[in-house]
Amino acid sequence: MAVVHANYCFRYIDIGAQGRHSDGGVFDHCSLRHMIEQNKLHIPENFVFGGDEAFPLKSYLMRPYPRRELNTDCKIFNHRLSRARRTVENAFGILVSRFRVFEKPIATSVPTAVKIVKTACASHNWLQTRSDSNYFSLGIIDKEDLEHYTFTPGSWREESKSNGLIQLQPLSPRFPDRSARELRNYYCNYFNGVLAVPWQNEIIR
Repeated sequence: MAVVHANYCFRYIDIGAQGRHSDGGVFDHCSLRHMIEQNKLHIPENFVFGGDEAFPLKSYLMRPYPRRELNTDCKIFNHRLSRARRTVENAFGILVSRFRVFEKPIATSVPTAVKIVKTACASHNWLQTRSDSNYFSLGIIDKEDLEHYTFTPGSWREESKSNGLIQLQPLSPRFPDRSARELRNYYCNYFNGVLAVPWQNEIIR
């Protein structure tokens, strides 16, 4: 599990969970959640993390609306959240396509595997900040043409179809608290009002 910056660098990683665990289950037991809920990170008010359906809905962590609840506004919110989450997908995609050790499950002990992943993530961050064209090129990441409403998958998606990274299991449904639901509705209204963009209604069709 990871938190990724807009420049595709890893800001936080949690390594070692078994594949049968959900991202949400991993998140429940990671140090990041405890630091957030104990206000140790000094995150600005109303700033949130974006997650997928595997994560719980929290006042600091947004997840998509369930598909059974989708009207047009909710679809737009889900798409905007998905676009933000795509940064994480692309960061992992770059990592896997550049570090071939991830092409298949790592045949070593867990402590050694953890060291390999940490080293790869640190090396990835260093190479990203150097803007090394041999490491990172625009074709490797997803591209969205907002004029013609087309999506071109990054080359990493084809290269890493058989990689050794295992998708963690979806989280069992939970009942989020009222403040979390209200904040998601606030962002939904915001994306459909003040922060609406010209292409969003077309791209969800």
